[in-house]
Amino acid sequence: MASVAARPGAWTAGALLLAAAAAAEPGPAAAPGPKITESRHYYRVDATGLESLRAQLFENATAAGLAPGTIGRTRQAVEVRYLLDPLPDRCRLSALAIHLDLAIDLPEWQPSGTTRPELRARWAQMISALTRHEEGHRDNAIWAAKELHERLSQLGEGADCDALGKLAQREMFRVKLRFNLREQAYDRRTGHGVSQGTVL
Repeated sequence: MASVAARPGAWTAGALLLAAAAAAEPGPAAAPGPKITESRHYYRVDATGLESLRAQLFENATAAGLAPGTIGRTRQAVEVRYLLDPLPDRCRLSALAIHLDLAIDLPEWQPSGTTRPELRARWAQMISALTRHEEGHRDNAIWAAKELHERLSQLGEGADCDALGKLAQREMFRVKLRFNLREQAYDRRTGHGVSQGTVL
C-alpha cells in the first residue's frame, strides 16, 4: 500500500505548485469534499488626509509583505493526500483528503486624528470593493480545490499503481492550469480590482 501526499507551498494568483512525496503510513480516510479553512489578516494605516493615506497604503502593504503596488492579497496553500492500494490485478486510489487553507490580507484604517466625512465615505467604498475582489480570488481557489477533489475521486482504479499515480499527477497539473487561466481572466476582467472600485 503506497501513500502519496502532495503539499504545494502556496496557490498564489496565477500559480498552483504541486509536489508529490511518499509517506510510510496510510493517511486518514477520505472526507466528502475538500476541507477549507479561511482567515483574514490586517495591516494598519492611520493617515488622516487623502494623499497621505494613499501613500501610506502602498508603503504599509509592502512592509506587510504584499507585492509592491498592491494593497490586498489572497494566499492559498493546499495539501493533497491519497493512498495507492495495490490489488491482485489492478491498483485503487483511496483515502483522498484535500485541505485548502486561505488567508486574505487587507488594510485596516484607524485614523490618528480627525478626518473629513468625504474621506471616510471613499474609504468605505474602496475597502468594500477590495474585499469583494479578494473574495473573488478566494472563490477561484475554492473552485480549484473542489475540482481537484472531484477529478481525483473519479480516478477509482487503474491497471497498476505507477500508471494510476501518474494519472493523478496529470489531473493535478490540469487543475493547476485551469486555475491559472481562471485567475488571469479574473484579473483581466476586473483590471486587478480597479473596475470594481478598489482605487481610493
